[in-house]
Amino acid sequence: MSTVGPDLRMVTTPEHPGLYVYAPVDPRRPFARLAGQPFASYACRCGHVRRGRGRAEVDDVIRESQCHPTTCTRNKASSATA
Repeated sequence: MSTVGPDLRMVTTPEHPGLYVYAPVDPRRPFARLAGQPFASYACRCGHVRRGRGRAEVDDVIRESQCHPTTCTRNKASSATA
């Protein structure tokens, strides 16, 4: 089995905001375990960037990607003008 890492072209930046999660699975046992170390990248247009490797860090990045928009000053400013 070959090991393939996260596609670094998909890593988020403030110019390309969003959430990217890479969680490789073992094709022989897709529901049993991960085949490698998961990776996550989150970026907001305000410049906030967070990356994590491993289950605990990826969970934190995902949680932060859900919470950050409620506290982001740039999001508040853009929603006030809309």
